[in-house]
Amino acid sequence: MIRFLRHHVEGLSQEALARMCGVAQSTIARAEAGRGLTDRRKAIEALQGLGAPLKTEEPHLPQPRAASSAESPTPEAGIGAGDGVDGSAVLGSLWRNVVEGSTAEAVTAFRLADQRAGGGHLYTLVMRYLSSRIGPALVSESGTPATFVAAAGLTEMAGWMAHDAGRDDVAANHFQRALNLARAGGTEALTAQIWASRAHLALHRDDTKNALLAAEQAWRHLDGTEDTALRGRVLAMLTRAHAACKDTTTARTFLRQGEHLLSVPVSPPTSEWTSPFDLASLAGEAARSMCDLGDHGAAAEHAHHALSLRSPERVRARLLASLTLAQALIGQRKAEEAAGLVAEAGTVTTEVGSAVAGARFQEVRAALASYRNVPAVATVLSQTGKAPHGSPAQASHRSGRTDEGGHDG
Repeated sequence: MIRFLRHHVEGLSQEALARMCGVAQSTIARAEAGRGLTDRRKAIEALQGLGAPLKTEEPHLPQPRAASSAESPTPEAGIGAGDGVDGSAVLGSLWRNVVEGSTAEAVTAFRLADQRAGGGHLYTLVMRYLSSRIGPALVSESGTPATFVAAAGLTEMAGWMAHDAGRDDVAANHFQRALNLARAGGTEALTAQIWASRAHLALHRDDTKNALLAAEQAWRHLDGTEDTALRGRVLAMLTRAHAACKDTTTARTFLRQGEHLLSVPVSPPTSEWTSPFDLASLAGEAARSMCDLGDHGAAAEHAHHALSLRSPERVRARLLASLTLAQALIGQRKAEEAAGLVAEAGTVTTEVGSAVAGARFQEVRAALASYRNVPAVATVLSQTGKAPHGSPAQASHRSGRTDEGGHDG
């Protein structure tokens, strides 16, 4: 693998490979000379750093039920009993579509499915695609830098889906590997996007220092030729990070820049790897930022704006915007209005395969509990006392990711 990379990826130095693999440069030199890595554990870690598909990472997928379906596995992992649909049939159909089309078509299909079903359901499928389609291309003689770009983009997507399933440590690993692959592919735009993803994850973990560092790294990788959606997303991350640091002036400055950029019609992204991001996306991020700054009136306005721009089929995006609106209303002491939103959200959360949405629901519900003496609030708290499906214990108490900031926009 190391010899292949050094031969086919122009400008990829032993030092750079060593950083990606997490080993000394002398180890890379020995491996390239054919002496290899004698420590199996170290070899596996090095391959992980390069984004190689390993059996230890590949999730279990049930075998096809019929011999005629040999090329169309029907993965069932991640489907909950409360989804209200035949999950295995839906994912089986999606798998057939993605394996028969191009990588670009697969990315589009995964994004559309994620918007409707939630990333927690699709993680298994994306990992299967990475292992069966992208992994072999990385080590084939026909592999090119574009192969690394595809691997980086899909690995970032897997990171978002792991995060949506409440597996943030796994998500962090995916983002790091995606960054390594993007560097090997020489794509500044995708590198910027992955740094923005890392900023989101840091915000989710209340790690404001690293969130700001990651957002600033994303900004540095923009050169003016990137898609408007990507630039808008990075501006949104800078807004969120500075708001989390209570830097009101800087947060509002970046927010104004983002609103100016996205307030006019823009062309579709020129790259299939640019995650969609529009004015509705920015409004959702702005609402969270204003909540962090304690300006609940502005937060409510932005949340209303996000809801007005989002179509009904964007269930998860609307759910998260509604929960932010409820949080803003609680901040304004409008407990009864917030209770109505929480009641609606409780029903929707059970239908969305998102641990992030489930954790966010519990966070807002807990904030509403301080008004339990209000009859309407007491009723809602009683009705929503059981944690919604999709909010596992490992999910963080603070769900920094909104639907707008991830791979689907």
